[in-house]
Amino acid sequence: MSTGVARKMNLANVNDFDLRSFPKDEQFFRVMQLFASTKTDDDFCVICDYEPSTLKRHFHAELEGRFEWHVLKNGPEIWEILIAKTSG
Repeated sequence: MSTGVARKMNLANVNDFDLRSFPKDEQFFRVMQLFASTKTDDDFCVICDYEPSTLKRHFHAELEGRFEWHVLKNGPEIWEILIAKTSG
C-alpha cells in the first residue's frame, strides 16, 4: 500500500473505532458500515484485541485499490489499524 495518507495524516485527529465494544459477530459489519460512510481521503483507526487478518482479506477482496491499510500497533494484546479511504 502507498503511504500517501500516512504522510499527510495527523494522528492526533484520527477517529478511533474500538471494536472491543461490539460483539464479535457484529464487528465486520460495523467496520464495513463505517468505511462506506467515510469520505474519500478520510481515515479511521480500528482498535481490536485480535490480529485483524480476516478483516484485511475482506478489504482486499471487496475494496482493492480503494483503501490504505497501515498497522499502527501490532499486538500482541491490542492491534491498531489505520484504514484510509482512497479514490482508487
